[in-house]
Amino acid sequence: MKWVAPSMGAVLANVMFFSPLMVVLKKRKLAQPLGKLNPLPYPIIFVNCINWLLYAFVTRDPFLFFANAPGLMMGLFFTISSLPLADPATRLRIELLLYILLGADLLVSGVAFVVNDDKDTRQLILGLFGNLVLLVYYAAPLSSLWEVVQKRNSASLYWPMALANCANGFCWTVYGIVRNDWFLIIPNSIGSILGLVQLVFRLLFTAESDEDDRLPTAHHTILKTSASAATLVEFGEFGGKGGEFRDNGGDSTPSGAGEKTVDASDQINGNYSINPTYDS
Repeated sequence: MKWVAPSMGAVLANVMFFSPLMVVLKKRKLAQPLGKLNPLPYPIIFVNCINWLLYAFVTRDPFLFFANAPGLMMGLFFTISSLPLADPATRLRIELLLYILLGADLLVSGVAFVVNDDKDTRQLILGLFGNLVLLVYYAAPLSSLWEVVQKRNSASLYWPMALANCANGFCWTVYGIVRNDWFLIIPNSIGSILGLVQLVFRLLFTAESDEDDRLPTAHHTILKTSASAATLVEFGEFGGKGGEFRDNGGDSTPSGAGEKTVDASDQINGNYSINPTYDS
């Protein structure tokens, strides 16, 4: 168990940190709003991994290092990606959480490495702060729990991350018991329970589809708009035979029905006007 539990823990930690990758990449690619996706765990992942990497350096623990080094990169990537997709209020919460936790981590690290020379004291300081940040990380998805109960919609609870949290916390709890390290036992046992709570709520309440996922992209909007404009022309909505299309630049082009289509970008921006004329 001395090797099995931490090896599995390192693998599951990376599974946990990488679990939001596909949904974040999708929203980033399509420039979709975050919607019900909860971004608060992302800055916590970043700061949490910084602290546990420092703890790994002090304790010379390779399992902790390889469990958190990829997570630091993923936490930074998720945070950067979610900021432009978040609404102003959510963006402010992400930034405040990142600045507060990162500032606290810098302060704690300064005390541990600059002011103090004792290895055991360094381990104690970093371990206590690591416990605090890790508990905040495990509890972060529960920030939307009240909304889940009120709306009876568990879409904001991302089940792959919850499942990974539960399994990862269990493995690191076992490793902490083997090493008799309470800095590993306490936060990870609680985290495993909190992950289980998320899974239970996910099962109790249905997860309705995020409306933002059904929004068309800009490419689809242009195609749809262009098709609609062509349909209107074809059925004579622009004045029928002998109708006249005039753009805002003052140039006019006569056309019959079905012979002239409106440019999609002009229709979207409203840079056109229709002056119907009729044959006498």
